[in-house]
Amino acid sequence: MDWRNLQLAVELSRTGTIAGASRRMGLTAASVAKRLERLNDELGARAFQKTAKGWLPTKEMASVLDTLLVFDDRVNQELDLLERRKSGAQKQVRVAAPSALQMNILYPAMASFGGDDWQHKIVFTAFEAEETRDSTDLRLVAQSAAQSFEASKVDIDIEYAMYQRAGAASLGQWVTTANYEEMLPNHRLGKDYYQTEPSVLVDDCQMILNVVKQSSFAGALPTMIGKQHSDLEEICDAGVARIGFHIE
Repeated sequence: MDWRNLQLAVELSRTGTIAGASRRMGLTAASVAKRLERLNDELGARAFQKTAKGWLPTKEMASVLDTLLVFDDRVNQELDLLERRKSGAQKQVRVAAPSALQMNILYPAMASFGGDDWQHKIVFTAFEAEETRDSTDLRLVAQSAAQSFEASKVDIDIEYAMYQRAGAASLGQWVTTANYEEMLPNHRLGKDYYQTEPSVLVDDCQMILNVVKQSSFAGALPTMIGKQHSDLEEICDAGVARIGFHIE
């Protein structure tokens, strides 16, 4: 069969009209009608039947058409991929998020990305609210202490608990992040349990983890992190807290 006639079958099935097929193929309606006649001759039967709903494939054409549509879609995908590669176009998405979310949610999620048709670049940056506001496309922002927890307004919900190094003697000292003055729920965990100010302030959750694992200080960590480390133990009496993050 002539591929040009098969291409007509694809376009006629998608548009349902001679006029629609002619526009998509860049031909006159008369040329499309002639190709339809040649397709009928090649098939040895009528390929399409004109109905009140438009031109529909006959049973003789239907079995061939299914394969044609799959093949045509695949060819178009490959052509699009080649065009993107030729143009060298690459979209950059800039994401700012707390380190705990980057390490335990965003990075693992990237396992589903990639492939030959991946044409994007993701740039992760540490979350500094003012510094990243105008320089990022997506920011994952924690609800403030003044906001009540409302699940309907939360995109990601993180549970926190107090952890210490397994077997370490409790010194009543704890570590938290430098934005302690905001008194987020994870800060409140340590203050309420120990009834003291934190002894050490660090930049992010990864540094809290490092301090807790290498000292006798306790610290509030996302439970998704704490449960991954067998050399840490949860301080169950301290309870848990939840922080909601929304995307802006």
